[in-house]
Amino acid sequence: MRINGSPMNSVGGPAQPGQPQPDGRRAMSTRTGIILITAGAVLRFALAAGSPHGLNLHIVGVILILAGLLGLLLPPLARLAEARPAAPLGPP
Repeated sequence: MRINGSPMNSVGGPAQPGQPQPDGRRAMSTRTGIILITAGAVLRFALAAGSPHGLNLHIVGVILILAGLLGLLLPPLARLAEARPAAPLGPP
């Protein structure tokens, strides 16, 4: 909903970054994806090989990198799929 050109949330106040989208879904921001990738890269590549108490920090780093990449790539792909018109089901 827009009033005077500014987006509004469902409560009636101005929409803020990080607020749910109008359809109720919450997308990962670009900043969050980059932070996850950066933190994962530090854990994966910048730490020594030793891991505390059986926690493999290199694997945690890889998981964070993948989560950041998926968070950056999936929302635009989903928007493209929603914008694409559906193919006709039967013969014309």
